[in-house]
Amino acid sequence: GIRRKWLMAALLVLSLRVQTLLNFAFSVSRQGLVRRAASETASIAAEKVEKPQEEERPWDQLAKTSSELFEDTSEFFEDTMSAAFERREEELAAVTEENTTDIAELLQSAGSDSVAGLQEALSAQAQSLSSLTTQAASLATPPAEFLEGLSAVFRSVKEVEERVATVVGEAVQPGQQLPDSPSEAALPESALGLSVHDAAARRGADGGWVVPIQAWVFRRNNRQHRIRMALCRKILIEMMYGITDVTDEQVQRYEDRGRLIFRTLAFRGGERNVQLSIKFDGEDEWRDLPQTEGNGRVEVDVSVPDKVAAEGGSDGTLGFQLRIEPKKGEDVTVVARASALLFEPDGLMVISDIDDTVKVTEVFLGQDMVVRNTFLEEFRAVSGMVPLYQSWAQEFGANFAFVSHSPPELQEPLRKFLVDSGFPQAPVFLRPLGGSKEERLSFKQRTITELLRQYPRRKVVLVGDSGERDPVICADLLRRHPAQVAKVLIRQVSPNSSVKAEVFNGILPSRWQVFADPSEVTLPDELRDLGSVPGILRYAASIGSAALRGAASVTPGGKTEV
Repeated sequence: GIRRKWLMAALLVLSLRVQTLLNFAFSVSRQGLVRRAASETASIAAEKVEKPQEEERPWDQLAKTSSELFEDTSEFFEDTMSAAFERREEELAAVTEENTTDIAELLQSAGSDSVAGLQEALSAQAQSLSSLTTQAASLATPPAEFLEGLSAVFRSVKEVEERVATVVGEAVQPGQQLPDSPSEAALPESALGLSVHDAAARRGADGGWVVPIQAWVFRRNNRQHRIRMALCRKILIEMMYGITDVTDEQVQRYEDRGRLIFRTLAFRGGERNVQLSIKFDGEDEWRDLPQTEGNGRVEVDVSVPDKVAAEGGSDGTLGFQLRIEPKKGEDVTVVARASALLFEPDGLMVISDIDDTVKVTEVFLGQDMVVRNTFLEEFRAVSGMVPLYQSWAQEFGANFAFVSHSPPELQEPLRKFLVDSGFPQAPVFLRPLGGSKEERLSFKQRTITELLRQYPRRKVVLVGDSGERDPVICADLLRRHPAQVAKVLIRQVSPNSSVKAEVFNGILPSRWQVFADPSEVTLPDELRDLGSVPGILRYAASIGSAALRGAASVTPGGKTEV
């Protein structure tokens, strides 16, 4: 049983791009992080002459025969099957004639041919994974052979899922289905789902509004997730990171959030060329949008007359709906709702990171803690950040935008967390899972630069944390846009994650601040009330000429301010 090799299989199950898989798989193979193999051979290793820690190579533990690998994988998938059907007593009782709650007893009522087919599929799956681990252990395996091994595992997973569906279908009442999670209601639903982002609207050349729409059509596949979800929980959470103290509530949370990721990575089909339409509050007619691309996404700027925004909007927000028309034979119309935040050209904008800046993720404690806080725990706000942002909204009239490396698949739970925690309503920009390494590294800088371009008259405060690359990114943006970026604020996440002063070389100390306690944060008074002419003049005077300072002391009505 080899720990990290299961990760490669899991990534394949998730249907990540083949080239990325290949690079990552061989990297993992070289690292040889094989926690399970190490634990199983610990007693043998203790009898040998002890070697210095730096001489130990984890992949030295991989000297297992094919038969031993086969036994381990067979046991592994038996455990996985148990995990896939655990904690399902309520659903089983609801769909079976005899209110059966024991999965073993339930499967006995299935046809013998179907059960035999499932056993055969599990055996083939074990063999394919054994072969893959043998290939991964050898750095000399040609890429083409390794890719074929990955493909074989993928095919075996699909076969097992289909066999399980057949067995369970025969075991329950005719016409019934086993729900995918306890929270799912047996209601009719479309095969497609729809997710829409809140938008940062800007003024157009005609005086109206330009609303950038981002929508995502995905295939639901709610009742085909069970085995893959169990596989990933066992591989990524239990085996990879050693997280075994998981409560029923955390399992449910993992399934809910994991399915959002699976929408992109594993379950595809039918999301291309879907016709969407949009209607803003205050409008009577639906407007067609461009059809979705191959990944099910559509991004388009939509113009909204100022009259519509004035009549349909409230408190600087204009709601809108997107819908998917039902296909032939379907009676369900899929509708999703979001908001356009109407950001005027002038004023203060706070562009903030999310993880470890406003939400507790603890990246600095390692990947196991990131996995726990992302998939198992309730999202928690960083202490003091909610009142800080609220005070900026009230005292400075600030608008907000969040830019994060979290994947857009988590947009819904992240938006709910921000709203429920009390953060000001704001659009959220999240980094796609795909793309090149360069695209992923530059995402935050590119996104913030585009916001600066769209709001050239806005003054901007950048807020990040010391756990990753935020200090370098924010310092570079301040140097490139000194007239727009008024200040950079970096939250120090731990004493061991300090910010080196040289990162801000050449930048005035008043333009940046590292803080541990949000109550320490200060913003220049000149940033207050930038949405008004006097406020703009005061800010201009703080960085400009004597003439501007003189102009700032006179209101538009010709009266000198006291």
